[in-house]
Amino acid sequence: MAAAEAADTQLMLGVGLIDTNGEVLWVWCYPSTTATLRNLLLKKCCLTDENKLLHPFVFGQYRRTWFYITTVEVPDSSVLIKVTHFSIVLTAKDFNPEKYAAFTRILILHSFYT
Repeated sequence: MAAAEAADTQLMLGVGLIDTNGEVLWVWCYPSTTATLRNLLLKKCCLTDENKLLHPFVFGQYRRTWFYITTVEVPDSSVLIKVTHFSIVLTAKDFNPEKYAAFTRILILHSFYT
């Protein structure tokens, strides 16, 4: 019974990483995602935009799955010289932009200082 209740309360579905290294790449995700959702998220992350307008936080819904994307510029002191920007992508069952924006900012800060 406890396992079924825990599964019902699990709201976050996955996390992913997109970066630019000469081209926009879907670098990592856990757990795996469908190719259709991955392609949609690549388009929504604003790293593929021709006008290069950076949208720091984007969210939306696709087939009853909410997505939250935070995109940042990589500091010049980065170990990966060619990576200029990256996006953290979260997918979830619930609509809560404030919570997921804060969580993605925490993940980004952790990636810069570890």
